[in-house]
Amino acid sequence: MWSYLKTRNARSHAKHILFHARHVRNMREDILTESDLLSLTSAEAALVSAVKKGTPESIINLADKLGTLSGELAPDLGSSFKENFEIIIVAIAVAMAFRAFFFQPFKIPTGSMQPSLYGIHSSAAYAKPGILDILPLKVFKWLATGNWYREVRIKESGHLAVCRDGGMDHPADKIYEVSGRKYYVPKDAVITNNWGDYLAKGDLLWSGIVSAGDHVFVNKFKWFFRAPKRGDVMVFQTTGINGLPAGIYYIKRMAGMPNETLSIKSPKLLIDGVPVTEPKSIARIAACEGLYGGYQPAWNDPSAYIRTAEDSFKLGPEQYFALGDNTGNSRDSRYWGAVPRENLVGSGAIVYWPFTERWGLME
Repeated sequence: MWSYLKTRNARSHAKHILFHARHVRNMREDILTESDLLSLTSAEAALVSAVKKGTPESIINLADKLGTLSGELAPDLGSSFKENFEIIIVAIAVAMAFRAFFFQPFKIPTGSMQPSLYGIHSSAAYAKPGILDILPLKVFKWLATGNWYREVRIKESGHLAVCRDGGMDHPADKIYEVSGRKYYVPKDAVITNNWGDYLAKGDLLWSGIVSAGDHVFVNKFKWFFRAPKRGDVMVFQTTGINGLPAGIYYIKRMAGMPNETLSIKSPKLLIDGVPVTEPKSIARIAACEGLYGGYQPAWNDPSAYIRTAEDSFKLGPEQYFALGDNTGNSRDSRYWGAVPRENLVGSGAIVYWPFTERWGLME
């Protein structure tokens, strides 16, 4: 009985040593010297043979020798860290390649695509912040809904002056100044103070809920397998398009295709003189469904291409016409013309954050 238990324990010990040795060999096989690899495999074979027909003493002896050898050939902590670091670098590289060739994240900055997609927007504050608007709970609320309670308070007393657009650096804000200090307030927010009002340190200029713009994934390979279609949500580069700042990305709806002539007789969009009735993403805008307001000419800009019902725009062979779903608040092809084929980046695919009613596949 004692001999049986001794043999069983020796074989169990050998099993663990063999597992570790094989792990070291599999992990280090490509960098071990030929002699080290031969020593390790020979020691493994000897132990396997002893387990089958050796004595408990020979099994223990060979297992200890294999354990010592595999321990010497295993990577040290510094080497292990290096290898793990290399794995992380490779993972980052794969993620970057995935981003470059397949899907790219994009943030909706403005309200030009409402109500299909929302940019950064605000709503007036309630009487006082709720419990979910106080740290640390407001962080969890923001993670789920994208809503963040914000107060803009005066840091130095003075008179309210300078209200200007935030420009490309702060496209969703208006900039106010008091005593030379800048204060950023959401562009769609309304403040109760007037130009020149005196504001004391600590006074509230504005408070409210700021909602993050929709964050979307752009499908960059879809158009390699099929041609762009009317109604696609299109992301494109602005470089080379007259009237737009270079080096940024815009997101609009693809409304006009190559060689077509577009015009707008509000609320309808016309292609070659015929009102557009499909796809649904275009038709619902023209029909003013729900919160959609129809298509409008760019009547407020005398330099626009389509500013009256009589104006039209002819596209070339490799050109597309981009319109915001909210044409009352969109600077699009009506103002600056066509988008060349080479400027197209991809088609909007999924709203991945925040978790609102728009979360999921885009239409």
